[in-house]
Amino acid sequence: MSGAVTVTQLNAYIARVIKAEALLAQIKVTGEISNITKHRSGHVFFTLKDASSAVRCFLPSAIAAKITDRLADGEEIIAEGYVQVYEKGGSYSLNIRQVTRSGEGDLARNFEKLKQKLLEKGYFDPSAKKPLPAFPENIAIVTSPTGAAIEDMLSIIKSKNSVVNVRLFPSLVQGEDAARMLAGCVSYINRSFAGTDLIIIGRGGGSAEDLMAFNEEVLADAIYASEIPVISAVGHETDFSISDFTADARAETPTAAAHMAVPDVFKLMLSIDTIISDMQNSVFFALSNARKSLPDERLLLARLKTKLQLAEMKVGLTDFSSLRNSLAARLCAQRSGAGHLAEAMRKEVARVVERCEFAAAMQETALTTLNPLAVLSRGYSIIQDENGRVVSSASALAPGDNVNARFKDGTAAMEVKGRNEVKNVNE
Repeated sequence: MSGAVTVTQLNAYIARVIKAEALLAQIKVTGEISNITKHRSGHVFFTLKDASSAVRCFLPSAIAAKITDRLADGEEIIAEGYVQVYEKGGSYSLNIRQVTRSGEGDLARNFEKLKQKLLEKGYFDPSAKKPLPAFPENIAIVTSPTGAAIEDMLSIIKSKNSVVNVRLFPSLVQGEDAARMLAGCVSYINRSFAGTDLIIIGRGGGSAEDLMAFNEEVLADAIYASEIPVISAVGHETDFSISDFTADARAETPTAAAHMAVPDVFKLMLSIDTIISDMQNSVFFALSNARKSLPDERLLLARLKTKLQLAEMKVGLTDFSSLRNSLAARLCAQRSGAGHLAEAMRKEVARVVERCEFAAAMQETALTTLNPLAVLSRGYSIIQDENGRVVSSASALAPGDNVNARFKDGTAAMEVKGRNEVKNVNE
């Protein structure tokens, strides 16, 4: 396109304009230090910010060496210097010639104010801290799904304990909505995942403003209300956040949180093997000492022999063979007496049986003699009336009576015709 300039030409033009502007050649800017970095060359790089904007700053090593107090994130300073354009990158920075402190920045003041408020509410009370589970089975991690922190934590947890279940609850970790989102995740886990044993919440390092989400009261409220133990792992070892003070445990880094969360099962197995070995050795030494404390076998036999001799003297016997012979003689006599008694009992039983058999024979003879059937067999009969009574006289009958005559081989029904005549009704 006609009249177009290159990017290089544009940046060079802006650099000349800024350099020619007297105000920008010597200017004082007040703001809060953030994301400070010290290079090994001695140069210091940081961001100077206020509530709405930020500018990158460069402090040469020669100027930095003259500052006796260490600059830190959150401090508010007045930086005096000039604006310089970096033409190759199309950016500009404030090159500082002098630094004057103006007091703590807003971030630091707000941090201390909230810290004191929560301290008075008991959020940091050690008695309110829940103990971390020794062997967690289910762990929830609240952090950014794309950050390096989650990869490090998962790698360490799985390398130490491959049976633990880890669930990621993705959340923003910086920005305006990050604190509310982090707090919402903690509350959601408590409501919907009651089987969770431990929550890890945190992120990797960053500037003070990057970590501000973990210094919000809404997140502190959620952590304090959590029924599940919480480990806070925010930034680096030197970074302290409100969530660190409120949580049940603080880890210097996300990596340290992963190490803190789970035991090393391989070390536990080695410890168990060591304990078993120690127990076996203890039992072995105990048995060995017990054997040493026992008396010598020959001495023990001698003591027993002495006790035996004393017992023989008390019963008046020279040895146990005479006692054995005496007991045998008594037993033989008792057996002989028992034999005579058994023979006498056998003879008495035989006599009783003989008497019983004789008495039975006599009874049988008497029954045979008196048996009515024997009389019938000699030609006699028995007459019975209709009621089965025996008729012993003809005068007891009248013409027309029915009677039964019993013979040796059966009975016959008859009707009386007269006193001197009996007619068989079967004819």
